[in-house]
Amino acid sequence: MGVIKTLMTKGRLRHRELLGGMFENYTNAFMTLDFETKSDIITQQIEAAMSFLLALQCQHVTGNGDAYKTLKDQPEEFKNCVVEQISEDQVRNAVKFAKERDFDALHTLKCGLKGTIKNCAYKFAEGIDICLNDFARDLVKLIKTLQPLEDYTCSKTMTELSKIKDAENDECYQSKRDEAEKCLSDTILKYIDDDDTRENVSGLLKLLNDEDDCENLTKFGTCVMPLYDDCENKEPAEIIRGLINGFIQSSACQAI
Repeated sequence: MGVIKTLMTKGRLRHRELLGGMFENYTNAFMTLDFETKSDIITQQIEAAMSFLLALQCQHVTGNGDAYKTLKDQPEEFKNCVVEQISEDQVRNAVKFAKERDFDALHTLKCGLKGTIKNCAYKFAEGIDICLNDFARDLVKLIKTLQPLEDYTCSKTMTELSKIKDAENDECYQSKRDEAEKCLSDTILKYIDDDDTRENVSGLLKLLNDEDDCENLTKFGTCVMPLYDDCENKEPAEIIRGLINGFIQSSACQAI
């Protein structure tokens, strides 16, 4: 038995070595390709994965494969939508900014790319609606609803947004932590404090779209913001206020 175990262990190690060598060779060969060829390979793989997942989703939701047959061109249309609107320079700049740790420039670029990709994704979601379940539809609806919040974060640089982290080391802000957490638990967490992602999405939509419920957003804002009035460093408070207003402007309520 000991001999067999040793042989099996060596066999597995040899198998891993072979796989590792194959992967390394594939990676090295891939890196020598020109940008356009790399992009074609990657987008083809993404399209293939999307087609497979869409077929499974249609089968799960409709119970048969007929729906997928009418939608099988949607992944390619999504791919084409993205590829046509994202330039080689944008991708190269994203890599360049990441390497240079120029997070402000990367944030600005990502905001532009996200808008492009989301528009393609919305079109894709509309095209495959027959195969979406209620949770998927709610998720798309939530992302659309939260656009004002994203608009706010994209109007700021990463340097500005990172000011909120200063609150972690600020004695004044830390002294208000328990009171701020109570404001949160008495309002927003009533809708999203759940381990079930589906329930959280549903709760957020209720919080944002129901006029009576969205008052909890303004209640949270009016509860938490005065806590920081006597703090010397105003920058974290201004970012917190902006994020809260982003949520409120995404809802049926008005900004505080």
